[in-house]
Amino acid sequence: MAENKNTFVFYAEWKQDFEFLTDAEAGKLIKHLLQYVNDENPEFENEDRLLQFAAQKLKNVLKKDLKKYEEVCKKRSEAGKKGGVTSGKSRASKQEKASEANASISKQNERDNEYDNEYDNGILLEKESKDVVEEVADEQEKISDLKNLLKTKRQIQMDRLKMQHKLSDEQLRSKIDEFVEKKVSWEDDKWRNDSDMAKNFEFWLNKNPVPVNNFKNWSKQEFWDEIKAITGTVKQETKKEFFEHYAMTAQNGKMRFQGMDAWETKGMLKKWLNNKKQFAK
Repeated sequence: MAENKNTFVFYAEWKQDFEFLTDAEAGKLIKHLLQYVNDENPEFENEDRLLQFAAQKLKNVLKKDLKKYEEVCKKRSEAGKKGGVTSGKSRASKQEKASEANASISKQNERDNEYDNEYDNGILLEKESKDVVEEVADEQEKISDLKNLLKTKRQIQMDRLKMQHKLSDEQLRSKIDEFVEKKVSWEDDKWRNDSDMAKNFEFWLNKNPVPVNNFKNWSKQEFWDEIKAITGTVKQETKKEFFEHYAMTAQNGKMRFQGMDAWETKGMLKKWLNNKKQFAK
């Protein structure tokens, strides 16, 4: 964290990321972030791959926030220095005129002006610091609002895009985050209304698709790794049963799940569990 900066923005939209974690995992992630912003360089154990992924995503946002904060600080500081120089020149001119009339008064004025400059610059720097924090916070609030708008108020359109591009919920949220952050950073976020913004996102998504990891080419190990990465309350033995069911090899040499037109592991696991419950009745 930057020097003399003791706050950071924790986004409401991160709630969606934390909902994928258990309470214990969420606690670890919170502690990890607090250690990170206090420059303690925390690390997860190798087996905590999910937490590593989640933490890196959030830390990337914090890094962007810090960069913007430092850029604004620099601009404000440069503006303050220019103002101080101009003010100093103006006072120097007055001092020269005063010295012609009275050398003693001139020396006193110089001391007074030095004090005034220091006092003025101190007030200016204090104001700059507050302005920087407010400016960064306002921008981050704007980013958060725009992300939530696409994720919640344009739900039907987003669901259609998810199906069209065969995206998981996490992939769609990630692309929305990327879109909003880039547009705001480029100051290219002047949409007429919500609909215009959603159309712009749809056009952008067509130009910037998610790289496809074709499930039809997965090995059994890759399929099992995909299942293991799913978080929540699903027991390991249930995941194993799901894996064995869909990993069965057909006559063409492909696994059962690879015979489907589309595949989204988490969604299919949920559907499979629901079918099991209904069948058990």
